[in-house]
Amino acid sequence: MAGKTIQELAQAYTEDHVTNLLPVSQVAKLFLKAVAEYQARGNLAQEHQRIVKNDAGVAQLVSEVVVIDESSVIHVSDWGVIKVLAELFCEKEGALLQEASKNHSHDPFGRNSSEIEADIQRYRDERLGKLAFSVLATTI
Repeated sequence: MAGKTIQELAQAYTEDHVTNLLPVSQVAKLFLKAVAEYQARGNLAQEHQRIVKNDAGVAQLVSEVVVIDESSVIHVSDWGVIKVLAELFCEKEGALLQEASKNHSHDPFGRNSSEIEADIQRYRDERLGKLAFSVLATTI
């Protein structure tokens, strides 16, 4: 299987982003949120659907219920679409944390949460639905 678990992806994110203020557990939850949103708009890797023959020998497409948690493997092709949204969720959460700490004389850096929320909404509206959509090829 070509991919990594959500937990492994979260660990890699926290190691690669030195300005990240969130613990790995919070990053994993945000990544899980992004995966769930992707799953709602499309399929997580075609292997979660399979074609079986019924008693009459007719092929049918069977969809399996996929339960996603932090130990779920996300394929590279799926992660390529999910990653943008997942990282925007983390960036927004970090911005909210910094904005909340202004009361303690903390000077925030980077974009504010409303700018990031606008990017999240733009990605949802313009890209996510198109990139997440998939249909099994059928021949007649």
